[in-house]
Amino acid sequence: SLLGVSGSGDIYLDASAGALNVNSTATGANIHLGSLNNTSIATAVQTLNQIEVVAGNIIDSGKGNLSAPEIILVATSNVGSNANPLDISAQNLAGASGGDYVVNQTGGLVIGNLTSFRSGTDFNGINAGGNVCIDVITGGQGAGNLNISAPINATNSVALRIQGGNPFSAPSIEAGA
Repeated sequence: SLLGVSGSGDIYLDASAGALNVNSTATGANIHLGSLNNTSIATAVQTLNQIEVVAGNIIDSGKGNLSAPEIILVATSNVGSNANPLDISAQNLAGASGGDYVVNQTGGLVIGNLTSFRSGTDFNGINAGGNVCIDVITGGQGAGNLNISAPINATNSVALRIQGGNPFSAPSIEAGA
């Protein structure tokens, strides 16, 4: 379990075995959280630039919130769940999952192209082996607007909901086989 970390530079936390549980605030210029199993977010994780989480499952296990201008979420299984979406506050989002990709966003959001600060890997939109569900909630910056500037691809279905704000435009949304 991570019981708090703070720094003015980049922070890299990788669990080589077992799960990574973030139970206290983590802050830094860029933050990478990695685990071969589950990464559980139970508190605030904040950066000035980018948060990247790479894990088997990315779980919101309480009052967790990822907050950064750029967030990349990559899971071999699921990002959040329908019962407990991962709470984020980002300007730009990208990533992939082998299963479902479920997030609640506070404020405006762009689904776009992002490059990992750690690996240099490019992520083009959101790709999921299951469902994609993105719920944009009025508040924060952008007043709930959703701008999709990169593809959203899901093997099953895509659900986009905007609570307040303006309608969205999308170049490419694909769901189902």
